[in-house]
Amino acid sequence: MIELNLNGTWEMRARGEERWIPAVVPGSVYEDLLREGEIQDPFYRDHEAGAKAVSEKDYDYRRRFLVSPELLSMDSIQLECQGIDTIADIHINGILVRHCENMHMVLEAEVKAALRMGENEITVSFTSPYRQIENIKAKHPYMDLDRHLFQAKMQMRKAACMFGWDWGPELADMGIWRPISLKGYRAGRIQELQIRQNHRFGKVELVCDIEWETFLPDTKCGISILSPEGEVLCEEAAVDGHLTCMIENPRLWWCINYGEQPRYIVCAKLWHENEIVHMLEKKIGLRTLTVKQEKDCFGETFHFVINDVEVFAKGADYIPEDSLFGRIREEKSRQLIDSCIKANFNMIRIWGGGVYPAEAFLDYCDQTGIMVWQDFMFANIVTIWEGDERANMEAEVVQLTRRLQHHPCIALLCGNNETELMVWDTMEQKYKDMYVQQFEVDMKALVSKEAPDIFYWPSSPSSSGSMQDVENMDIGDTHDWNVWHGQKPFTYFRTTFPRFNSEFGLQSFPCMKTIESFTLPEDRNIFSYVMEGHQKSKNGNEVINAYIAQYFKFPKDFASFVYLSQMIQLEGIRYGVEHWRRNRNDCRCMGALFWQINDCWPVASWASIDCFGRWKALQYGAKRFFEPVLASACEEGTKVELHLTNETLVKVQGTLKWQLRHVERGLIKEEECLCSVERLHSECIKVIDFQEELQQEEDYRRYYAAYVFTMEEKTIGSGTVIFKPAKHFDFQKPEIHCEKLDGNTYRITAGQFCKFVEISFQEDLLLSDNYFDLVPGMEKIITTDRQTREIPVITSLYDSYD
Repeated sequence: MIELNLNGTWEMRARGEERWIPAVVPGSVYEDLLREGEIQDPFYRDHEAGAKAVSEKDYDYRRRFLVSPELLSMDSIQLECQGIDTIADIHINGILVRHCENMHMVLEAEVKAALRMGENEITVSFTSPYRQIENIKAKHPYMDLDRHLFQAKMQMRKAACMFGWDWGPELADMGIWRPISLKGYRAGRIQELQIRQNHRFGKVELVCDIEWETFLPDTKCGISILSPEGEVLCEEAAVDGHLTCMIENPRLWWCINYGEQPRYIVCAKLWHENEIVHMLEKKIGLRTLTVKQEKDCFGETFHFVINDVEVFAKGADYIPEDSLFGRIREEKSRQLIDSCIKANFNMIRIWGGGVYPAEAFLDYCDQTGIMVWQDFMFANIVTIWEGDERANMEAEVVQLTRRLQHHPCIALLCGNNETELMVWDTMEQKYKDMYVQQFEVDMKALVSKEAPDIFYWPSSPSSSGSMQDVENMDIGDTHDWNVWHGQKPFTYFRTTFPRFNSEFGLQSFPCMKTIESFTLPEDRNIFSYVMEGHQKSKNGNEVINAYIAQYFKFPKDFASFVYLSQMIQLEGIRYGVEHWRRNRNDCRCMGALFWQINDCWPVASWASIDCFGRWKALQYGAKRFFEPVLASACEEGTKVELHLTNETLVKVQGTLKWQLRHVERGLIKEEECLCSVERLHSECIKVIDFQEELQQEEDYRRYYAAYVFTMEEKTIGSGTVIFKPAKHFDFQKPEIHCEKLDGNTYRITAGQFCKFVEISFQEDLLLSDNYFDLVPGMEKIITTDRQTREIPVITSLYDSYD
């Protein structure tokens, strides 16, 4: 096989204009215009408002390339487009070789007849998505394509969020957003390699099936299977494209923190005249991974089981990493996944309104052990499941399923995001029937055929399917937005017992450094025109303000408001996750994926990591409340319950110490107790009633409790409890001290009790911990991810109002 890379320098123009400007592939219209200074940065201030005009035009891309005699001598030459966004015609030397209508697919075309020796020209002509919207309406005049769940703009196989979401801008881009190349094949090529696993009696049977096409007779196929160390375990001809191989003493693949991630290599080879003419290699993990649904006393279980181990899923939901998709790079994706690993995630849910991840993203999840809940790219919309539209979507589903089926990280394929939730009381019956046919019948059958080892779930959230009782927390998965959209207090979470909560969240602002990247000083008021333009949730800033008012004193300045927004986000999610992890026994609550990990531009949102990769307080909090062994407290009135949750495969033992303290009188009482928790279990270790001390209203405002769990003299988890909202607690001036121990290590202590201690640097440094509580007499050792001479700025909740 010979490959000619067509990435790199191109030219582009708005159709009808004379002047061509430089362009870069992979990339997009917005990127190229921005790079050349033709448009203002849509991320800055209010420039997004004028950016829509860019995507209302049609655009042409072109480049010249040389074809060698060797390439032209190949039996087949395929143009491979890994990402064309979205409506486009591709010409080579003036000959139409491909019409494109799906940005989610790898598109191919046989182009040998269009090529010539020496210089050639390729052009890609894009139709404006807004022009395509009118084309769709004209094609389906009998459908109301302006209604919320049936919009024409969402019928295109284009990322739905490009038309705006409640965290993202409206930038309906176009372009060659993933690599493009020519591939020449001699004699034949392998098109697909499907690998199934049968686990039984301590062995794994691999069933391999190959699809290939031949251009010359006497072309043969075979398969090699290699161990993680490279030892050849099997090498045989594949008769009729089929081979079965038994793996003795298999090394199993596990999700992170449960075991290792060894990967075997399965390589399909095509021979002609004793020469290998094409190879297709896949790395696989030997594991069983599915969702267990079983009737129980609470309703019906919904949890992931890997290699017969029932796992509590910890993580968050993922959106595209940039609103200009051509800028999403492997390095940035790896950094994001690394941040998830450092915060003790074991799962990422890839949300259905963006794009499918690149192979490099999934490979890194395979390598590191992060499980992936993968939505198909259908979000909040009833699609036209008939005719050419259905054929386009079916091809996408088949291709995506085939692409994912060998990845050990793939834990679930989900039909859509929230469509079932929205359809049941808003659509005519014929469209409900269309929904059921697509997501509960046809797509389920396609996944079962192409990847029978992967669990398929029709919608998120869902319970029994077919729009029946979608929001029933006792069955299936849940999206619970009573906190935030319903503006219920954080304690509401402690009244819920979802089997699997795959979406819940609270918003916050990004840090001041990020805000400064898109604002001028006069913009820095949460209700300014610019700040509200970078808030896409209806009344979002008002809701943030309302939650701050519930828990904290009014902030003294804008920076303090930003800080407090992150504290409410951290606290709200902590309340939910700790509660559900305390209730993991009997598999009652078995998953907490908060909305969302990341941002696609600088914005107030639910993200725990902003668009520059900077951790918000929530991401540091997640590192603590997702710890495999979690110490947590549940307070009500004068009582405090202390719990240990053990999400490991071994029993843990250690010492739980608690103290009752007074803001002026210091330590009042304390106790240490030896305790242990069985594997994959949660235990209430101690119930303490402080009714003797908490008698007057003033007592609730001045007493607080602290706890710490240690194993072999190492602190595993700690926390504090106050008995009134922080706005009513009598915090004293904290007297925080910082001692630098070496180039990247600091000792932090405080003379008074302080909450949400923030350590900040002008440099973008990642800390071992941040936004934590400090108790007198206890120290916190903090490390940074690299050395710095900069002196940190240390503040706490007290400093937000005093």
